Amino acid sequence: MLHPSTTYALWRRTISERNFRYLAANQGMDITIGMFVSLQILWPVRPLHKGSNEVRDNGLIVRVVTPGLRLLLLGASAQSKYALTGLLNDVATPYLQADVVQIVDEAGTAEELNTVLQRSHPTVLLMTPTSAKQRKGGKQVQPSALALKNTVGWNAAQVIRTAQEGTVTLSSDQSGWSINIV
Repeated sequence: MLHPSTTYALWRRTISERNFRYLAANQGMDITIGMFVSLQILWPVRPLHKGSNEVRDNGLIVRVVTPGLRLLLLGASAQSKYALTGLLNDVATPYLQADVVQIVDEAGTAEELNTVLQRSHPTVLLMTPTSAKQRKGGKQVQPSALALKNTVGWNAAQVIRTAQEGTVTLSSDQSGWSINIV
């Protein structure tokens, strides 16, 4: 982060005090975890963007690749026109393809998000809540998954909102993957 919050500063202090090993992730990195899992860092770019919402604009976007499953984690960056536009311009379409795409539930229906979803071709769109709910006129604002789906015609077979459905677990092996809602 360019301008850390108190939470970020405490997190960094904990890392330092406990001598944890850490790695600053940059676009283009491929981090191998064990024998079968790879994290492909798709965003952010260096230098980090200075702007009105550096947390979203510089948010970590990761593609998890394991035998039989590709998972694209957009997180809060799904709310950032800057991050999504950069992702679309800087990352080749094959690196965006995923079986499951995760976004925060308040992502909205921005054209850039629709384009990312179209290029990703997800089977499942996983919508997770943020810690702070957006409100408009006292009511919670949520995007319409149907509006996202119908805008560009990407064909996710399933849209799951974890705030409504509960805990979601993904499993994969050489023959494929499965999703369970608990």
